[in-house]
Amino acid sequence: AACRLLDTRNLGAPVGGPAFSPNTTRTISPQTPAPANKCNIPSSNVLALQVVFSTQNYTVNSGGYLTLKAPGAPIASVNTVYNLGAQWSAASAVVPTNSFGEFDVYVNGATAEVIVDVTGYYSDLDNVPTGINNFDLVGNTGGDIFEVVNSGTGRAITASAPNGVALSIGSGAFQIVGAGTINSTSRSAFTHKVTAANLCGATGYTIIDNTLLNNEPGAQVMITPRQVFDGGTDPLPANTSISAFYQTTTCGTALPAGVGYWFVHLGSGAHAVGMAYNILIIK
Repeated sequence: AACRLLDTRNLGAPVGGPAFSPNTTRTISPQTPAPANKCNIPSSNVLALQVVFSTQNYTVNSGGYLTLKAPGAPIASVNTVYNLGAQWSAASAVVPTNSFGEFDVYVNGATAEVIVDVTGYYSDLDNVPTGINNFDLVGNTGGDIFEVVNSGTGRAITASAPNGVALSIGSGAFQIVGAGTINSTSRSAFTHKVTAANLCGATGYTIIDNTLLNNEPGAQVMITPRQVFDGGTDPLPANTSISAFYQTTTCGTALPAGVGYWFVHLGSGAHAVGMAYNILIIK
């Protein structure tokens, strides 16, 4: 519902008179004088107000105009300018504000009363106060519904929820371009099975031969041991460790020479056929 913020005639509005003299500017604030948050306008993250305003011009024949603008902004062609040639005039406008919802009223060449009713406000999308409400984007056509791109050096998207889940995917797949799709048939999160217990005479190594990792020295590879795979043995001997490294192999194996591969190294002990690891790739 419309809320009267300014009435220079002092007819019950929270911000009152006197009337505007010619060539004067006044900053109208929903926050001062107290109490703040007049017309339910928040005290931060406001970009603009939707208003309906009326003017009563006491000096009709002198002409003049009125403009509504952000605090301190110059009077320029980018401002919305309204003619005060009639005794009474009215219009609606979207008024740019500072983050507190404050704006300037400038009256040129006339003595006039100004009445401003607020019908809504616009929030800064850097910090939208949704409260208990959700912000939902829903679509049923092909292609992207919502896309976030940062062409600079920062993050494209950041999620934070200190007391809850920061990012939840209700259904469907999660894809990292270049690293496959994380789902039930994933090739970017998979199980690696040891098929050769002796690799080039070194029993503590196994090659992860995967097209997503081959010739990818900059990939991030996270490995956890899998307890049992296809009836194989437990993956780790007691008191040992695992690590991953990348190198180009020319070892006498069935793999092509000169291709870069990722290896799993067992810190002590030997790999046995059937041992297995969970592999997660991030590129």
